[in-house]
Amino acid sequence: MPSTSPRRPKSETRQRTAHTTIRLLPEEKAELEKRTVDGGFSSVSDYVRVRCLQRRPLRPRLDLQLLVKVETALNRIGANVNQIAAAANTSRSVTPQQLARVLDALEAAHVQIDSLFPER
Repeated sequence: MPSTSPRRPKSETRQRTAHTTIRLLPEEKAELEKRTVDGGFSSVSDYVRVRCLQRRPLRPRLDLQLLVKVETALNRIGANVNQIAAAANTSRSVTPQQLARVLDALEAAHVQIDSLFPER
């Protein structure tokens, strides 16, 4: 049975968020932003939340090196799929080796993506 209480729109949820302003010298602001990026945080708010309050970030940290590996794996898959499509369009048959390369690259991409989200 559906709930009888209406859901709040997202705008009302955002209005309940507290905002804090701090004054920083330009070099302090630059240092804070540098630490945010170097720490892999998606925002200064998440950096402060984790470092000052020992809370979890609202947005997950990005592992840029891992994202590059995933992108590389996906690019390999795309290249192999394009080779297969070109062969199919010229009425040539697709070789088992070509298909095996696509499947290997797909498996490698799955491994990389799974390591991005270990809690899944």
